[in-house]
Amino acid sequence: MVHSEHISVDKTEYRASLGTTSNGIAPCYADKAARKGVRASEILPEKLLWNEKLEGNILCEGAQGVWLDLDWGNYPYVTSSTTLPYGACSLGIPPQAIKKIYGVAKVYDTRSGVDPMFPESLLEDKQLSALGKIGKEIGVTTGRRRKTQWLNLDYLIKSIQITGTTDLIINKYDILEEFGVYKLIYSKHLASFNSIKDMESFLSSRIEELCPLVNSITFSRSPKEI
Repeated sequence: MVHSEHISVDKTEYRASLGTTSNGIAPCYADKAARKGVRASEILPEKLLWNEKLEGNILCEGAQGVWLDLDWGNYPYVTSSTTLPYGACSLGIPPQAIKKIYGVAKVYDTRSGVDPMFPESLLEDKQLSALGKIGKEIGVTTGRRRKTQWLNLDYLIKSIQITGTTDLIINKYDILEEFGVYKLIYSKHLASFNSIKDMESFLSSRIEELCPLVNSITFSRSPKEI
């Protein structure tokens, strides 16, 4: 579990170079790997840790995103743990019990913190900055302005393939419609579209062609549609 020493180390060693949240997460995981961490079972009652009477459907939500995963992400500009679906198995859920894998992506890309894939120059791009402003792209934990980039379809397709996504949700569709400029990156080139329908058709065809495990694609304009 995180304690004050972890937070102190995070602030002095990780915040500037990697743009961490300074909540002590990385040092806490380092202690876990070194076998010197304090485990929840040492300080919490057992009845709060496990309930064998849980029944029905269980939805496990992964934090952050594929390219922040400790193993598969853009290392070392990653978080301290796995963000991929197999993380659910660490909760005691056997792989055979996982029926669906929902993948969620914005219709444009954003990033907080340090990452060469999202250079600081993106903050100076007037068009992308305007898109980020409409989308209210501010980091929830840090309060920092997120760097905004056009959707990288190459990385989205790879993310779907890595995670085994079966049901894909592409959200913030309403933001791009309001902005009125429709672009994405595919095969390392920037592609422009005359309408959001044209862009939607292109996205669907490429994903269906290259990601055979995907059963459904939802283009969401609000959480109520999902």
